[in-house]
Amino acid sequence: MRRLFLAAMAVVALASPAPAGDLFVHNGSIMDAGYVLDGPLAGQYIVQYVRPKPEIAHLVRPGWPERTLVLGVRDVNTGQFTGNSLRLRTGCAPLAYDVSGYIIRYKSFVLFGPAALYNRNADFRNPYRCDQAGNDWRMIDKKQSYLTFEYIGPGY
Repeated sequence: MRRLFLAAMAVVALASPAPAGDLFVHNGSIMDAGYVLDGPLAGQYIVQYVRPKPEIAHLVRPGWPERTLVLGVRDVNTGQFTGNSLRLRTGCAPLAYDVSGYIIRYKSFVLFGPAALYNRNADFRNPYRCDQAGNDWRMIDKKQSYLTFEYIGPGY
């Protein structure tokens, strides 16, 4: 599933999908969430950074995959979502991990999943230490086992 996500993100770079959705706050960053309207990812639900918080602005760039946080499938009737999220770290390739939850329009939402763990010795000066060490529900910072999105209004 994670390889599929990263392959899909390569398509995102080519198609540059813009969700027609709602705006949310996630950990101090402004996010746009909605369905991709056209191209090869049409119908996929995507959450992208619109204005990242200053501490991570250097990690979030236009295109693949650094602007996208979440990509997956949302059932329009139930709001049930399954997909992948990315974990970013300076100098390392993003790590994808599975997330799921319920996304109801015009409401805040939470996605859950065992966050990807970088190798304990990960070092941006040594890309060989950026490998994935596994997944964990109990992240050190206690924030990566779930992703919260606070609804702030309709998108543009």
